[in-house]
Amino acid sequence: MESVNLYLKIERSSTINNNNLKLKDVGNIYCNDMDITHAVENMTIATFHKDLEVRQVITVLKVIELIQNEYPNVTVINLGDPEFIVIHRNIDKNSKKRIILEKIKIISVCLICFFGAAFTIMTFNNDVGVDEVFSKLYELFMDRKPKGNTILQVGYIAGLTLGMLIFFNHLSKHRFSDEPTPLEVEMRLQERDVNDATAISAGRNNKIIDVD
Repeated sequence: MESVNLYLKIERSSTINNNNLKLKDVGNIYCNDMDITHAVENMTIATFHKDLEVRQVITVLKVIELIQNEYPNVTVINLGDPEFIVIHRNIDKNSKKRIILEKIKIISVCLICFFGAAFTIMTFNNDVGVDEVFSKLYELFMDRKPKGNTILQVGYIAGLTLGMLIFFNHLSKHRFSDEPTPLEVEMRLQERDVNDATAISAGRNNKIIDVD
């Protein structure tokens, strides 16, 4: 039989809720033969216990082995990473408790970030003596001492707020541009580092699903 090329691209990290992990759950497949494509997409790669929540590393070589065991005439071309991570979660197990805990975590992080940022700004202003600088500038240009807050303080507050909005490129659900925000960039870098560390750790501890 004539050899058939099958192109495989698996996501670096995927979260599933099914007990049987199928290839279509974690990646994309392209092949000229639609029958082979459909069969490979529904091929079971691994099976998880329904109550087990685990982060499993699987190599693409294992996937290629499973495919070629069923279709020896298929040449698999991998377009992604050499291994991928599957996070299996049971959404039915303590789902209400999980939702409550996630909301508590979100609220806690928001409060910590808000008050932490506010404290940082206040200590910075106090250290550099912003009020004193504004008073000197006002007296220099207006030839009299300021009484209470001036236009300089108002402009400083407005500029600080506007600068943070522009820098983070985000206001509620609205964006000022299509570029990813600095926070999103840091989150992607953190996700990549976690995935790399997970794969290395699984390899060292022989907890990776690989070819026999």
